[in-house]
Amino acid sequence: MKPRLYDLGVNENQLVTMKMIDTPYLDTHFHFHPYCELVLIIEGFGQRIVGEHIDSFSNGDLVFIGPDLPHIWKNDSLFYQEENGLRTKSMVLYFASASIYKILDEETQAAFHELIHKASRGLRFLNESRQRIEDKMKRLSQVTGIKRIIRLLELIELLMVEVDYEVLSSGNFGSISNDKDASRMNHVYRFVIDNFKRPISLEEISALANMTPNSFCRFFKICTQKSFSTFVNEVRISYACRLLQHPEYSINQVCFESGFQNITNFNRFFKSITGVTPTLYRKRAFDLLGNIDL
Repeated sequence: MKPRLYDLGVNENQLVTMKMIDTPYLDTHFHFHPYCELVLIIEGFGQRIVGEHIDSFSNGDLVFIGPDLPHIWKNDSLFYQEENGLRTKSMVLYFASASIYKILDEETQAAFHELIHKASRGLRFLNESRQRIEDKMKRLSQVTGIKRIIRLLELIELLMVEVDYEVLSSGNFGSISNDKDASRMNHVYRFVIDNFKRPISLEEISALANMTPNSFCRFFKICTQKSFSTFVNEVRISYACRLLQHPEYSINQVCFESGFQNITNFNRFFKSITGVTPTLYRKRAFDLLGNIDL
């Protein structure tokens, strides 16, 4: 899907722009823009959509997005309740790939082109790669002028050689060409992220989109290359994956908290989307984090 172009307020005459975000919640539209974007979540959690890929985000999430790739970060509903006192903090870096390309030598241009090609699907950096990139981002944020340009190039060099990452989008999402349809899909995405913990009927979501159920199903499939029910289940499973990393939740509790009505469907959809059972996913998560010995 290709929604409306988003104005970031970035100065086109600057080689790099950094934003330090400290806000009660992230609540942007599903959007795209012509810049490369590197996003580090310092504090906060919620749902992230990049292209047609749906996942949860939490502290330390680090994603690199190429130009014109649609995306949205939206905090969990807890952040919208002022009494919780929650905030989201993030560091976001923007740069124009064309401007960088012009100042590189021929050999480096080839490697940079390959990086941007991979980033056109979204890259989530992991483990030590994530930590090294985070360190470079923080160093870059501490300087200005020519030193900032030097550190930007050092960061880009690091992005080109790091290999521990997850490719997010398949690149198979569709496109729409008018503002009305873009706005319609944005409302649908935001509604599902806010309401996935309860049943969402096709009649309800179709009415939100001001369409008949049959027309909405066709429209959604064209835009996302998946059915609406598949999308809702992917949002639920991404949330379940985050809950499974917390030992205080039983698998039954995760099932119902994520919006599923019975454990059989939960297990079936979880394995079809992640490739493993909830029990095995939890074991791998705990083994990785070293939090518990099952």
